[in-house]
Amino acid sequence: MKEITALEATFKNLELQRLNQVQTGITENLKKAQDSGYGDNIMQVVLNCVVRGEYKAAIYELDHYINSRAQFPNFQSRVVNQKKLAQELINAIESKRNFPGLATLPLAKQQELKEHVLYNFKELKKHISSITAQEKNARMQDLRSTVILLKVSALSVFGVFAFAFFLIVTQWLGRTFVFVFDAQIQATVDWIFNFFK
Repeated sequence: MKEITALEATFKNLELQRLNQVQTGITENLKKAQDSGYGDNIMQVVLNCVVRGEYKAAIYELDHYINSRAQFPNFQSRVVNQKKLAQELINAIESKRNFPGLATLPLAKQQELKEHVLYNFKELKKHISSITAQEKNARMQDLRSTVILLKVSALSVFGVFAFAFFLIVTQWLGRTFVFVFDAQIQATVDWIFNFFK
């Protein structure tokens, strides 16, 4: 019996070592697939959380990022599908990395799981890129509408000032113009009558 328990302990120890090797291999593959750089953009934050195995934090960061962009109209409704797919991919990566009995699987199956994790990770990057692209589009639309509003406001103010200037000019110079025009007509009529005399 003691031999069996010692053998079982050795087997469990070897299984744990193999599991650690597999997990380390998966983590290294994910780090390679992740672009270098540790910025504060959403892609790096979420991918770093996934690489470290902090899946709930990754989902929270993604949700927080999308919810914090409420000032852009229709942004949240545009990225609902990408958000759901990204969350599903994070959960799929978690389930494959924490697969029960991973160390006891044959090497071919372990390699297949690694490839699936890597594929899901790359898909996650695509969906996060799509979300950030939608945010950039929303920012550009917001900026365009602001520019249009400023142009319309400037043109309106210019139109009011131009109309006011026209009214002032016609009131001041209108009477003078009438007198000058009347005098010119009178001079022309006098000249014509003097010419035919």
